[in-house]
Amino acid sequence: ISYRNCRAIPALLKLFDEILMNARDNSILPQNPTTIIKVDLSSDGISVANNGECIPVKLQGDEYIPSLVFFKLLTSEHYDDSKTRVSAGLNGYGCKLVSIFSSSITVECHDPGRGLLLEQTYTENMTVTDGPKIRKKKKNTFTTKVTFTPDTKFFPKWNNNVNMALFRRRVLDVAATHPHVKVYLNGSRVPSGFKRYMSMFTKDKHVLIATDKWDVGLALSPTETFMNVSFVNGIHTAKGGAHVMCITDQLTTHIQSILRKRSKSTSKLSKRNIMHKLFVFINATVENPHFGSQTKEEMTTEIISPPKMTRDTVAKAIKTCGILAELEAWLAQKELSSLHKKM
Repeated sequence: ISYRNCRAIPALLKLFDEILMNARDNSILPQNPTTIIKVDLSSDGISVANNGECIPVKLQGDEYIPSLVFFKLLTSEHYDDSKTRVSAGLNGYGCKLVSIFSSSITVECHDPGRGLLLEQTYTENMTVTDGPKIRKKKKNTFTTKVTFTPDTKFFPKWNNNVNMALFRRRVLDVAATHPHVKVYLNGSRVPSGFKRYMSMFTKDKHVLIATDKWDVGLALSPTETFMNVSFVNGIHTAKGGAHVMCITDQLTTHIQSILRKRSKSTSKLSKRNIMHKLFVFINATVENPHFGSQTKEEMTTEIISPPKMTRDTVAKAIKTCGILAELEAWLAQKELSSLHKKM
């Protein structure tokens, strides 16, 4: 992963994300969870397939259930917050918005129990279809496959190098945060695991702190400013949110305590000073999360019972990744400057 300034359209990225997250959500189902996600990117279109629990190919009223799920607004099952969920989808808009902003979209749903394959294509921003086509098929590699082409009326350069790189980054994110799922991009297996993912952002030493339901990674910030890469239920929260704040507060509180025992001058060390040395990675699982907008860049749900990190664990982590040495050097320089002023 490389850093560079680029201009992107958040709406386009979320269209891709909605379909990718649908496949991801299937991986956390108790019955027949997804074990394989296959993504294909080309200048002609985008395809996302998974082998998880199928959508039943049967009629509900006058329409087949897959047609309702993908092409009828407000048909999600995720509105009731009295039910615990750790899925990425929230309001039932995602895949329908993809259909509306695409020049063409095709959905294939295989129901192995009924031995049926449903295929339906919409064109012209979900206004034209010849209806679902049903045929008998006992076996199929994937249970759900969505292939779409973003409409150039809305996204003239949807397939340029920058957008393709950001799509690839999101595929990498899913592989990193869901190591139990085999993720493929254009036919090649994507490396999985959160610690390996961290190494793509920093060449410095880094530490992975496993807590209940969350993975927390820590490294020395290469920019002398606070940095973070965070996820909630697989969603990339680019602007952070409550989950980042609760972890950062624990880290800085522990670090203050650790340093106070090592130096008398640390009473002057603020949490803000400490944060400038931190590069934090968070892979969080949060029940019934809420976000600031449909783009889901910032989580707003208060963390009632945050995962706990012990002081000893944090002490070992900051020593291993060089944060402790950097902070002590900063304090020594500050003390020296203070002595010079008194002379």
